[in-house]
Amino acid sequence: MSEPDCVIVPKPLGFSFLVTALGHGWHELAPFEFDEREQMLVRLEAPGDGGQLELRDADAGVAVNTASGAWSPAVKARVAEQVAEILAFDVDLAGFAEAVEGHDRYEWAVRVGFGRPLRAPTVWEDLAKTLLTTNTTWVVTRQMVARLCALGEPSIGAKHAFPSPERIASMSLEEFEASARAGYRTAYLHELATRIAKGEIDPESWRDPAIPSSDLFAQIRSLKGFGPYAAGAAMRLLARHDYLAIDTALRDVYRAQIADGTAATDADIATYYERFGPWKGLAAWADLMVVPLTAALRGVWLAVSG
Repeated sequence: MSEPDCVIVPKPLGFSFLVTALGHGWHELAPFEFDEREQMLVRLEAPGDGGQLELRDADAGVAVNTASGAWSPAVKARVAEQVAEILAFDVDLAGFAEAVEGHDRYEWAVRVGFGRPLRAPTVWEDLAKTLLTTNTTWVVTRQMVARLCALGEPSIGAKHAFPSPERIASMSLEEFEASARAGYRTAYLHELATRIAKGEIDPESWRDPAIPSSDLFAQIRSLKGFGPYAAGAAMRLLARHDYLAIDTALRDVYRAQIADGTAATDADIATYYERFGPWKGLAAWADLMVVPLTAALRGVWLAVSG
């Protein structure tokens, strides 16, 4: 068997591996896993795309190892591209630092380099996972994503890579419903995959920063199941922060942490974040994540020290 391989992917200035890996929640959704003791993010891809990717912080960048054997030069290049996408190396947070300057509430986010979301290497996967966060709990989201991921190509042992839209589109809706068991979201996911597979829509093209945010938001909103919350969340994963993703969690955080426990409407929330201009979505995400991110980082520290 070939020796394990390794790629070092240069990281941008001010990048924090742990803050990025733990600052979104995707690390808890298959085919991601996070090993607290090893401070390692694991991502499963199809064997031809690298197999099991094991990401760790390193002085020279992010070190990506595999237990899947040696990689060809083409696979190494593909792995480097995937890692840069997954860890959002393209996101420039300088504008966010300027937008929240003078607001002590967000000083921590600037200091630790918060703002690069852990995301999938494809927009399709991010859209599918976002849809599975709507009108449900996080526990159920994790279960639905695990069932969806089980439909992908086998990678390591009994674990699978995330299924391609072509794989989902090849299944009948009835067959897909029996496997995914995602409630009303099942039909929406199947239609989304089918439209991508047929070339009716090309979500990967949405990464183009030249697309006006209003046009991009409208395209996402046109997808079945993507209301204002889901579309706003998808925009954030596309490095667009000029739309809010208001849901129950943000309402609760706003009421408890900003409105001193008083009731607030969605309009009140929107008015508060408007002061941050094109970075209002990221300011809202910082408010949502400060407590769970602190807990996650503390969990890593306890696992390493204990």
